[in-house]
Amino acid sequence: MSLGTIYGFPAFHFRSNKVRITAKYANVTVDEATDFAPGKHKSPEFLAKFPLGKVPTFEQKEWCLTESVAICYYLALSGSNPAILGENNKEKAEVMQWLLYSETSVLPSLAATVFPILGFVPYNEAACAKETEELKSALKYLENSLISKTYLVGKRITLADINMVINLSLGFGVNIDAEMRKSYPNVTRYFTTVANQPQFVEVAGAPVLIDVAKQYTPPKKEETKSQAS
Repeated sequence: MSLGTIYGFPAFHFRSNKVRITAKYANVTVDEATDFAPGKHKSPEFLAKFPLGKVPTFEQKEWCLTESVAICYYLALSGSNPAILGENNKEKAEVMQWLLYSETSVLPSLAATVFPILGFVPYNEAACAKETEELKSALKYLENSLISKTYLVGKRITLADINMVINLSLGFGVNIDAEMRKSYPNVTRYFTTVANQPQFVEVAGAPVLIDVAKQYTPPKKEETKSQAS
């Protein structure tokens, strides 16, 4: 029996993939809205249910939920694998700690350095340089935390790992290249270990580790046609 319906963008959308992967680890069945593509989240019908216009979203009868981490948390609570949220109260608190760290420290710097390169937001060289240093600082803390651990919490994958690794996939596919990875061997080992799990590969595909960071390419100026006098 389906727990509810997910409205999410295709497999390239990292936030939607968090929800899809969590459903697999939580052992819950969810439906996925058909024919839901970028743009439809701004339709009057969608905004009537989800006024924020954010994706992914989750609907269960008359109840609607937004924010990918909240949706993942609900799926984890509702499934048959409670260990995904931690084995005890201490682990549950650690899972929450890493969810918050991933969303407030890692993801903002990743988005600020990756999205301009991909053309999703305007590029500012000084701002990207500053955010790159913030990203390195966030990764350093993660690197040190993983010195003697395979996963962030306990001895198996939890929601903390799902969220962190899907966020990290933004950087590993765009600007965390081979040279940069030399400074973060534990993070790289952790990322490849988790991202290669069947549940991840089935949803998001095989993990990508780039050799050379992608660079911002300014859009070509439209050539003006000379007019004969």
